[in-house]
Amino acid sequence: MLEVSGLSLDYGDRTVLKGLNFLLKPNRVYGIFGYSGVGKSSLLRIIAGYQDPKAGKVHLNGKCLPLSSQRLVPGFPEISLVTTDNPLDWNHTCEENIREAILGWSIPKRTARVQELLQGLGLTAVKNIRAKRLSDGEKQRLAIARALANKPEWLLLDEPFGHLDFSNKKKLLLQIFGLGNYNVLMVSHDVQDLMAHCDQIAVLSHSGKLSKFEKPFTKFFNLKHRKNAELLGPVNSLEVDGINYLFRPTDFKQSVQGVPLTLTSVFFNGMVYVHYFCSLKNEEVVLYHQEPMPNFVNILPFYAKK
Repeated sequence: MLEVSGLSLDYGDRTVLKGLNFLLKPNRVYGIFGYSGVGKSSLLRIIAGYQDPKAGKVHLNGKCLPLSSQRLVPGFPEISLVTTDNPLDWNHTCEENIREAILGWSIPKRTARVQELLQGLGLTAVKNIRAKRLSDGEKQRLAIARALANKPEWLLLDEPFGHLDFSNKKKLLLQIFGLGNYNVLMVSHDVQDLMAHCDQIAVLSHSGKLSKFEKPFTKFFNLKHRKNAELLGPVNSLEVDGINYLFRPTDFKQSVQGVPLTLTSVFFNGMVYVHYFCSLKNEEVVLYHQEPMPNFVNILPFYAKK
């Protein structure tokens, strides 16, 4: 298990992380969503042992890990971090890059592991090509191969899908898990990626606080904390008989007893039609529907008592 307790970080007079506490259990994929600059990468660097926090501890399987400044060589063998920088040896081949990560292994064991990673991550065809000649997606997979070479317990991924198209995102995770039972923590500013590929997700806000980890469906429809909920997608606010309801664009029904809305604009996003409506009280309401909706509709949030 990976546990973070009381973790805080400041950059000058700016608070980046504020008293973070969470426990991650094995055999799951966890995701942390947050906009650029909120401290996602810094959090991963602290967990992986490459940066000191202002306060707090990181425990792995009940053992308190030392700070980066307390180690001669930063980092931990049990935790591998893959960043957006892709720290590769650009003038060495794909195969050589992976081999260099496990030079301490015996030659037969090392050779077998390199071949396993090349095949498992779809890099066999480019194994003799220098890293600087690889495509962005291949560089990303090579960085992950290097990180997995020593068989770490936890794999930390910083924006792991930045150079991949939709069809290859799930394929990458399947390739990783095909190489062993890894525990994964990833951070991203793309909430759709996290909701599609993670078992549980949390939200890191600009105030430096982290919400609790929940299943993607539960997290998406938990509207108790509106600011966090709005980070995951549109949240409507509509008054019905004096009661204000919060609801997602899919969480409504059409009813003659509903609130009248007037269409202001509509577009197709590739999956659904996104409609912008306005109520008589000038409340903007966003609704998703499989087909274009009429210019005038009456709707109720699912939980409205009517």
